[in-house]
Amino acid sequence: MKVASILLIATICGSLNEIKAFGFLGGLKDAAKGVMDNMGEMLPTSPDQYSCNRDISKDFEKAAYDFTMRLYKRVAFYNKDHFVISPLSMWLSLAALAEGADGLYQGELLATLNLPQERCLREKYYQIALSRETPGNDVRFNRERLMIMDQGQRVNVSWAEYVKNMHLLDVSFAPLRTDPVTVWTQLKNLLGARAFPTIAGNSLLVDSLDYEGLWTTAFPVARIERGPFFDDLGNKIGMVDYMKIKKRVKLAHLPIIDAKVLDLPVGNNGRYRMMIAVGLSKKGIRTAIELLVNTIITEALSLLQESVIPLEVAIPRFDLNFEYEASGVLDEIGAGSLFKKPEATWLISYPPAQPTTFYQRVSIKVGSGGVESSSAPSGGLGSLNPITSFGSIASGMATGLAAAVGRDFIANRPFMFGFFDSETNTCLYAGAFSQPGAV
Repeated sequence: MKVASILLIATICGSLNEIKAFGFLGGLKDAAKGVMDNMGEMLPTSPDQYSCNRDISKDFEKAAYDFTMRLYKRVAFYNKDHFVISPLSMWLSLAALAEGADGLYQGELLATLNLPQERCLREKYYQIALSRETPGNDVRFNRERLMIMDQGQRVNVSWAEYVKNMHLLDVSFAPLRTDPVTVWTQLKNLLGARAFPTIAGNSLLVDSLDYEGLWTTAFPVARIERGPFFDDLGNKIGMVDYMKIKKRVKLAHLPIIDAKVLDLPVGNNGRYRMMIAVGLSKKGIRTAIELLVNTIITEALSLLQESVIPLEVAIPRFDLNFEYEASGVLDEIGAGSLFKKPEATWLISYPPAQPTTFYQRVSIKVGSGGVESSSAPSGGLGSLNPITSFGSIASGMATGLAAAVGRDFIANRPFMFGFFDSETNTCLYAGAFSQPGAV
């Protein structure tokens, strides 16, 4: 993907950060107390303080879904519908830069992110977003979100401390221009990347997520079966290991994309959920992705129903490690001034930072393990009902679901998936699977 060009970041307000040898994991050195005492408030705030008490949960949901869908559709287009991304983390990084933008260019970034003008309200958005990934013995999130600047840069300490204290972004330094080979090698080791794009500027944004999680209850290991995987036209394109269960599950039919959706609980007490969508026609996953709208998740959740009898479920066991350079895609969805408009004024660093790269790597592992065993009481993903006692009677019973859903969920053709926290249904990562055997 073509790397976009110049971001001019001008106007330094504050003291100079001490530059040390390469080792950006340590972040910024704490600024001396009182350095910024006379600077006043740098970033714009709303004069209407009453608005800070407004409930923004629905506004945040809309903002997050809208950004997710726009980014998802463009990345899918360029990567043949086989990928996984973390839109929320990228949204937070861009929000950090918006907090240091001036005037017109801040407005452009805020509009792209669907963020309000009032800083106090934006902080409420950030608090919701940043509280979604809570690791434990059931789910693991290993996250890095960094802005790397060349050692010749002098950072605006007030901005850097703000985004660090809000946990939006870590700002660090490395010899990008004097020793780029060493920097790139260490970044690849840090992020677990297989490749790293060419860096032309004096700064860059990087983001990575490694995810591993356990279903609320396990798939029975004895029923891992190898079988064929097909394209949307029914042609066999590879073999995968299917995790199979027969279980009462939640399913929905989404007419807008002509697909059926499976809802699977993840972690202790189902604190997360994975939703998987398989198309029902030969139009295929490409058409379904193009038809996605930012209300699709809300619609799916409203339509989900639990089957009254156990249904056959089979989904592939897979690892997906996806890396991409996002500056071109971000330009397409409205963040063009970040990489393209040298006249933009920012309150980040001096000499002007010129990031030409926004790099993200996301790695997920989807396996059969669960927090509870597969013999747990009914209600979890892998808990097996005594279906043998139903015999032929079960096969003739109504499912209690829409007729279009059918009597099973077999993900043996290209499918979409998304991972959400169950409290706010915020999407933490999303992707599509269409190429068995790809790594």
